[in-house]
Amino acid sequence: MKRNYISPEYKYTNVDGTFNMTEQRAIFGSKMMEIDDEILLDNRDIVYYHNVINEQLDLTQERLLSPVIYSITQDKKSSHSISIDNSQSDFEKQKNTKWVLEINTRDILVNYIFSKIKESRAFENVKNSSTSSNSIDIAIRKYIEFNLLSRYKYTEITLYVKYNSLRGSGFYRYENKWNQNIAQVANKHSKLQVDLNFDKSKMTVRFTQEKVATDYNFDYYFDIKYVKI
Repeated sequence: MKRNYISPEYKYTNVDGTFNMTEQRAIFGSKMMEIDDEILLDNRDIVYYHNVINEQLDLTQERLLSPVIYSITQDKKSSHSISIDNSQSDFEKQKNTKWVLEINTRDILVNYIFSKIKESRAFENVKNSSTSSNSIDIAIRKYIEFNLLSRYKYTEITLYVKYNSLRGSGFYRYENKWNQNIAQVANKHSKLQVDLNFDKSKMTVRFTQEKVATDYNFDYYFDIKYVKI
């Protein structure tokens, strides 16, 4: 038998399936993570455990370490800004001031789903070395981006506003504060204009202060709802 001494151009090496975070779709059904039918980004905390290099291998040992606490409220606070609407007149600004909320909704949603996955330990026993980025946390975020984000759509934002009188209070005009404690039906602000950017990663919310700005500032808070599609 004649031998062929041509060496192969490629070397085939077995790698862990977790190197690829994109779920492959098939005609007759695909493997996919079970997810919540509805997501409400309210004021809850999500608690989970992992080891010092963020792997989840042994819950008993990991409970000896400090838990990781993800605060939805704190994430919403750091992922938005509020400013006076520059399109209004000086008269409007002095009276019923118009405000603009800019919210990085995609960041909040990804952080929430990430924390829920860590809480459920869906990637338990997957080591950093079994991922393409050598980081299980980065791999989970890629999984969310490639497979889960498209399965949710925004449905509603609930804005809460509670007015504070400036008379003898020590409060200042336009000094509005983030306050999760006002999330009550009585404080719901119903007249909103909501716009999402082209990839739905950011939300712009416009609303008008209902009490005169020379006499009142306000505390505010918001919840955001998504549903599975």
